[in-house]
Amino acid sequence: IRDYEKAEAFYFKVLDLAPGYARAYLNLAKLYETVNLTDDAVEYYLYAVELFHENHFEKEVIHWTNHILSLDPENKQILKFIKQNHEKNFNNIIHGYSH
Repeated sequence: IRDYEKAEAFYFKVLDLAPGYARAYLNLAKLYETVNLTDDAVEYYLYAVELFHENHFEKEVIHWTNHILSLDPENKQILKFIKQNHEKNFNNIIHGYSH
């Protein structure tokens, strides 16, 4: 637990210093996923996906979008994000997702 708390504090410090650093959001999400805080993990994965999208890292967007869907297949926020930002790739992303 103490390592978890230290890691969480570290990532929040990083985000205080660099709020646009997508990898810190990813690492925080992975940390939450590791301790079975799935809702928190999804929230931070979503932040990372939005930042990757803003910076045109589309491979990262697709990879982490699929990961979010594997954790929460009915997540309205990520489905809306896909529909709004990747209309032409929507079916490919959804059909590429495997449970």
